[in-house]
Order: sequence, then structure tokens, then C-alpha cells
Amino acid sequence: MTEIQSIVETHKAEIAAIVGTAEKLTIRTPEQYQNAAELLQRIKGVVKRSEADRTAQVKPLNDQVALINAEFKPVKTAAENAERVIKAGIADYQKRAREAAEAEEARLRDLRAKEEAKLLAQAEKAAAKGNENRAAELQDRAAMLPVAQVAPVAPKVDGLSTRKVWKWELVDMAQVKPDYLIVDDKAVDALVKSAGARAAGIVGGIRVWEEDVVVSRAR
Repeated sequence: MTEIQSIVETHKAEIAAIVGTAEKLTIRTPEQYQNAAELLQRIKGVVKRSEADRTAQVKPLNDQVALINAEFKPVKTAAENAERVIKAGIADYQKRAREAAEAEEARLRDLRAKEEAKLLAQAEKAAAKGNENRAAELQDRAAMLPVAQVAPVAPKVDGLSTRKVWKWELVDMAQVKPDYLIVDDKAVDALVKSAGARAAGIVGGIRVWEEDVVVSRAR
């Protein structure tokens, strides 16, 4: 049996004896009440001693883990910072490439519209002169003008891809639906402890009441 197992077995034996007594406990007389209080103190004592032993065993391990994490943290932090900078640069490049492509498409659409208008005007003149074949030819040429489509110029890199993700930010708290409002439990607890019954009126929508809580010291 290891040292840790030996320590744990000692505490198990202590608490087993107390649990056996607690399960048969009846509180009907002042003497039984006193015995129950003493039993509660014994439980507190076992918990306190076992927690002290547990802490003594795990603290050196936790300290070592904390030390290792602290040593490695600068590497991770530097890597995350570098990754953030590079990703921002790539995203900016893609944005500028997309805007350039959109601008080029707009320019080509404008040129197409002008050429189409020119051909249709010529077709109209040809039709007015009775040259139906020429008018039809010009109309066909106008209809066949290519539609501008310019893809963003960004090199293909193996292992690098882009996906769209939805983001959000709060702009008006008053417009948020009740289903998405979360009560700050810690803040309400602190207020109830300090203000008591008055907390119900301050917070609104809560009920505040008192309960008796048994407090026992370790023995």
C-alpha cells in the first residue's frame, strides 16, 4: 500500500464510523441534540484533516504544473500574437483583392453597358433605314456581349482556406429579448446578503427569504 493509500484508508475508516452512526441518528431529546452536534463537529474534523492531507499531496504537483505552464506560456503567447497579426494581414489582403475585383467588374459592366447602348442605337438606325438584317445583326451582337466576372486575385496556398463566420455586438441593451438576458447570480447573492429583504425591490422579479443554516466548527 502506498503512502497516499494509507492516508486515505485512515480517513475512510474515520468517516465510515461516523456515517454508520449518522444513519441511525434520532434527535428527540436535548442529549440526542448534543450528540448530533458533536457528530457534526467530528464530520467537519474529518473533512478538514483529509483536505489538509490531500492538499499536502497535490500542492507540489500543482506547483510543478504551474511552473511548467509559466515556462511555456511565453511561447504560446508569442505564437498566438504572430498568428493574429498574420491572419489580419491575410484577411486585409483578401478584402483589398475582393474590392479591386468588384471595382474592375463595375468598370467592365459600365463599358459593356456603353457598348450595348451603342450597338442598339446603331440597330435602331439600321431598322429606321429598312435594313432589318443589319439591325438584327447589331442586336445579336449587343446580346452576345460578355458579362463581366472578375475573380479576386489571391494565390492558392495549400492548407490555407477562408470561411465566413457570423459576429455580433451589443448596440442597444433595451432592445434585447428577455430570453437572452442572464441574471448575474453573484451580484444578486451579494446584494441579498447585504440588503436582505430590500433586495427584492432593488432587483425586481425575485423572492427573498431567510433560512436557518446550521454552522459547525471542526473538532
